[in-house]
This record gives sequence, C-alpha cells and structure tokens, in this order.
Amino acid sequence: MSVRRLAIGAATLAVLAGGGTGAWLALRPAAGVAVGGPLAPTSEFAFLATGTAADVGEPLTYGLLVLKGVDSQPMELERVELARVDGGVRMVGSYVQPTSVGRGIALAYGYPPPRPGPDRHPVAGYRLVPHATLRVLVGFEATRPGHHAFHALRLYYRARGHRYRTDYPLAARVCAPKARWLGHCEPPND
Repeated sequence: MSVRRLAIGAATLAVLAGGGTGAWLALRPAAGVAVGGPLAPTSEFAFLATGTAADVGEPLTYGLLVLKGVDSQPMELERVELARVDGGVRMVGSYVQPTSVGRGIALAYGYPPPRPGPDRHPVAGYRLVPHATLRVLVGFEATRPGHHAFHALRLYYRARGHRYRTDYPLAARVCAPKARWLGHCEPPND
C-alpha cells in the first residue's frame, strides 16, 4: 500500500472519529443530568402527533403529556421544553395540572386555553407526590409563515437527589397562515 493511501486512510479515520466525537458531545445530556428516571408516562402512552393551521403569533395549547410518579419519593419538576424543533415554532408557556381536575386537551387555540380548569401550577418547582399523575400543557406558536413542528417534549426534573431529562415522543405541527392551511396541515409522522 502506498504512503499516499495510508495518509488518506488515516486522515479519513481522523475526520470520522472527530465527527463521531462532535456528534456525541452535541447530543449527550448536560453534565449531572441522567436520561430517563422515575417519572413515567401513563399506560395509555404512545407516539401522538397532531397538526393544525394558525396565524403567525397565534398561541396554541398542547396537552397530551400525562405522567405518573413511579417512585416512593416526591419529585420536583424543573422545566419543559420543545425538542427536535424544525424552526419557526417557539414555546410561549407551560403549566401542570393534576389529572383529577380540569379536562384533557389534545390541541386548542389560545394559551392558556379557554376554560383551562382549576389547580394550574407553573412547571418550575412543582412537587409531584409519589404515585400521583399530572398533565403537562405547553403553549406554542409559529414565528413565521410555513410548516413548523416539534417532535418531542423534553422534561427536566429532580428525584432522590439526582437530575433527570426525559424526551417524550409527542409532536405537533403548526402551519401558518391559518387561511392558507386550514384543513391541510398534516401532523408530523415520526
């Protein structure tokens, strides 16, 4: 084998190794945060996606994430965020609500939604007692015309002295403007 081929092979291997390291660094959880944890979706959970038309800046509420604490210790929620975002969509707010009050919301116009029900709490600092269930609701909007989506909801929380991050495969697409896409906005199909 020629010296030139060896040099090209070594350079290619270095680039691939560097790219793999870069991808690992970009996708790994933040320091001190474990993936998973003792907060689980309810037994009815599956990949759920929806899509709707809305005007730029018109808020929507998405409320398909229902979770249950499966630990014997309380858990404290830190934050929820949209994950795997296809640009042009941003979160405008979030709250949690025990499933024993209020009604479930798949997708609604407005944030908070019309008649959101009682007992709403900010996500940050909410303490979930053992074996209780809660609904996580997020508000989001399109920031420019076009088709825009998020493909997961990411929740950060603390339990038993550890920090956790979990991605839940719940997706939504918003197509703007409403007049152009009403009835023609397909959900993401992850």
